[in-house]
Amino acid sequence: MRRNLRGLASFILLLFGALAHADEPVEILISNDSTTVAGVAYKTPAAAMAALKRLNPKEVRFVLAPEVTYESVSAALEAYQKSGIDAFTGFVGNVRE
Repeated sequence: MRRNLRGLASFILLLFGALAHADEPVEILISNDSTTVAGVAYKTPAAAMAALKRLNPKEVRFVLAPEVTYESVSAALEAYQKSGIDAFTGFVGNVRE
C-alpha cells in the first residue's frame, strides 16, 4: 500500500512539475527523518534530490526543521551537490511548529 502511495505521490510530483511555472521556487524541508520536496516526504536525501531534479527548478529554497541535526543537513546538501541541479540556491528561516 505504501509503495502505491509513494508511486502516486511521485507521479503527482512529476505532473505538478510539468504544469508548474518554471520560475516558481521549490522548497526543500530538511528534518532528521525525511527530506520533503514540494510537499512530498522522502526517506533519503538522494531520493528527494532525484525528485527535485525531475522538477528542473530555477530556484531552490532549503528550510531547516528546528530539531534538525548537522548530519541530516550535511547529507541533504551533499546529495544536492551530487545531483548536478543548476538552480539559484538559498536558505530560509526555521519552520515554527
